[in-house]
Amino acid sequence: MAQHPVLKPDKDVPEFVTPKMGYYYVLDAGSNIARVNWTVSGGSFSLGSSQTSIPGGNFYGITVYWDNVKSTNGSTPQGKLTAEVYYSSGVSGVQSAPCTQKIKSLNGVTPPPLVSTAFSNLDYGIQNMTVKLDREFNYPGKNSDGKVNPVLLYEWTLPEGWKSGTQTGVFTTSSESINITTNNVGTGTVKVRGVNQGAEFDKSGYSSISFTRKFGFTAYPTSVPFGKTQTNTFTTQLVKGMTYEWSTPSGWKINNGGNTKEGLELNSVSITSSVCPTDGIVKVRLKKNGEVSQWYNCPYKGISDPAITSTAAYQFEYSTLALDVASSSLSKATWSGTGVYVASGQGTAAPKVIFTKSGSVTVQAVVSLSGCSGVRTISKTFTVSPFRYLISGESVICYNGNYTISNVTVPSEVQLTWSYTNGKLEIQGGQSTKTVSVGIAPGKFGDEWIRLTASLGGQSAAVSKAIYAGYPTVTKVTGPSSVRLNQGGSFIANPLYDNSVCEYKWTVSPSQGASQSPSRNTNYITFSIPGSYYIACRAYTTQCGAAGSAASTTVSVQSSYMVYSDGSSKIVDVIENQLENDESSILSDVVVSNQVSYQLYNQATGLLVAEGKMERSGGTLDFNQVNSGIYILRIQVSDAIFEVHRVAFK
Repeated sequence: MAQHPVLKPDKDVPEFVTPKMGYYYVLDAGSNIARVNWTVSGGSFSLGSSQTSIPGGNFYGITVYWDNVKSTNGSTPQGKLTAEVYYSSGVSGVQSAPCTQKIKSLNGVTPPPLVSTAFSNLDYGIQNMTVKLDREFNYPGKNSDGKVNPVLLYEWTLPEGWKSGTQTGVFTTSSESINITTNNVGTGTVKVRGVNQGAEFDKSGYSSISFTRKFGFTAYPTSVPFGKTQTNTFTTQLVKGMTYEWSTPSGWKINNGGNTKEGLELNSVSITSSVCPTDGIVKVRLKKNGEVSQWYNCPYKGISDPAITSTAAYQFEYSTLALDVASSSLSKATWSGTGVYVASGQGTAAPKVIFTKSGSVTVQAVVSLSGCSGVRTISKTFTVSPFRYLISGESVICYNGNYTISNVTVPSEVQLTWSYTNGKLEIQGGQSTKTVSVGIAPGKFGDEWIRLTASLGGQSAAVSKAIYAGYPTVTKVTGPSSVRLNQGGSFIANPLYDNSVCEYKWTVSPSQGASQSPSRNTNYITFSIPGSYYIACRAYTTQCGAAGSAASTTVSVQSSYMVYSDGSSKIVDVIENQLENDESSILSDVVVSNQVSYQLYNQATGLLVAEGKMERSGGTLDFNQVNSGIYILRIQVSDAIFEVHRVAFK
């Protein structure tokens, strides 16, 4: 049959046990026990070591030494003891008997806050006060009757020189309240923590309260100038009966003495600063009966840096800096800064610099003074105006041009580089100077940017100017080399440019007898007078006019027929002209008749005296029927074109 073992504290074990004391727990497991295994958490089966399990232990009970288990969020610290009972044959299974134990532990516990009958900022001199916890301090957890377990022992810590009765330093009492007597000048922190009366190694955390002394400077300068001697008064509040010890940087003088001075109730002194670099700390402390207070530093700004000023600051232009230190006092000023190039005057109070960046630029000067050891680093941030170089020059260049920077003085240290964007220019001279000469790249024209880049010290800036560069050029005119009289031909200028680029200007010389029908790069010209004509064309732009050279060709204008007559026989021979590269319709129109009409008019009377047809290729005409005189032979070359020849008969 099943048995149910019971594990419980011995009758002498309290509800809350004290850490590291031995407590006996009784096991009632019945009969037929084969083995008992013991385990514990929050404690040990041995006082000298951490033994948390005993396999095959005592059948009737065991002693446990509990740890000061840490309390979490005010919970009751506790441990757990377990007996696993194994029964012999005839009794089924393994039975577990647990027992939970509350522990009186201060581990992880913080006492209530400390309060004082005195203000935390004490007057100088001996002060008396009471310091106590602001409420009762108890162990975590409650007894089953609802009662608490109060802490009965306290460990106090006092600042050096303070006492409570005859106690000083660290001591223990049974009270959560003590009376304290300070010394004359001391400050510090009073601390207290709970101690487990039955196990003094078990202690709580600290509660503390800190005390300072009422003291401060009442008069002092805002600052002391660097590199100059100046006398100022420093005053603190007066504490009767106290000796004041003053200290200043080496080289400074207190009341015409040295850099330190001590005196009873000496709460005000006159201090003369030195020109040499120091930290500028002025401090004082109080003394009485061998007691010495902490040092109090004057809360003034200390050594004020001399001003650094600058003339107008523009990127990549000269500026002059000025350090407000007398030249007679200055040994050396070493200037530097990111974006700062020292052109001249390094080591002096007024260097000439070039700011290579715009925006916020910080200048540093490491300053040493004559007759002084040590240096002081002085900084000033300037707002540098942006790069303002401007390129002046023509907005349009048809052949060549000059561009320059004329609105500012360009420092000789600045590297200048001229360039262009669209490949339409050539640098002809002046590269690396403030003035550059440019020409037009062969065959190039159109929108372009001329650009100047200034660089120095790894920084650069650029400015550009938009221009129109160059002009288009007609390179060739093509057309017939010969045409028939009163007829024409097509002439073409090459290359063909877009309408937005240019117009085409055509000229015919001589102009008399030539009728033009131009359409951009094509011109159909009709000639009414035979001879040789010069046909030319050039491109014309709004920016450069007809800047480019003209391309040209020549054309020979001849009659369609040659007419011969010996005058006496009144026989006329008409022979068709054979023209090279002829575009006239007489040769190209395949639908014209093989015969042409002709008429003969008396020049004097205008009367038609003869007419007829002949082969287009020409023929022999017999005019023996007409009288002697001068006549006009009119040959119809095509439907609307006639050719006139003058003949004389004797």
